Amino acid sequence: MKHPTREEQRALVQQWKATGEELDRMRREKLRGMPWDPKAVAALLVLGEGQPSRTSSGLEEQQRLFMKWWTKER
Repeated sequence: MKHPTREEQRALVQQWKATGEELDRMRREKLRGMPWDPKAVAALLVLGEGQPSRTSSGLEEQQRLFMKWWTKER
């Protein structure tokens, strides 16, 4: 497998950055054009009811899983 050069890596990063910005712009444009629907908003709020609030970002769990994998691989 051929590894990209530094310049190719930089070009890929710039391409992904530009693509992400364009996708964000398209998403915002689509959301702006949506009509306000109080029933839909209420339904979304109901989905969140009764859910436990997050006590962490999940980083600790991710690190635990990485350490578990790391010790298995050695």
